[in-house]
Parts: sequence; structure tokens; C-alpha cells
Amino acid sequence: MDVLTAAVHALLFYVAISTFLLWCLDVVFGLVRPDRRLGHDLLLGLAVVRI
Repeated sequence: MDVLTAAVHALLFYVAISTFLLWCLDVVFGLVRPDRRLGHDLLLGLAVVRI
């Protein structure tokens, strides 16, 4: 394995882990809020309104 392949492999590994951890944090954030809005909903200012 050359250096470039190893670097790309390591980069993809850390991107996958960081996005998984961010997803887990987002879900946990939504579970502790009384309105059940997740982090990405709050960042974008979205809310679901039932009619």
C-alpha cells in the first residue's frame, strides 16, 4: 500500500467516525428536548406542525 492510498483510507475512516458521532449527538440532543427537535432542526429553524 502506498502513502497516498493509506492517507485516503485514514481520511475516510475519520470522516465516517466523525459523521457517526455527530449523528449520535444529534439524536441524543433530540431525545432530551421536550419538543423532540433534533440539532439539525434547530440549526435550520424547522419545526413540524400537525394540523
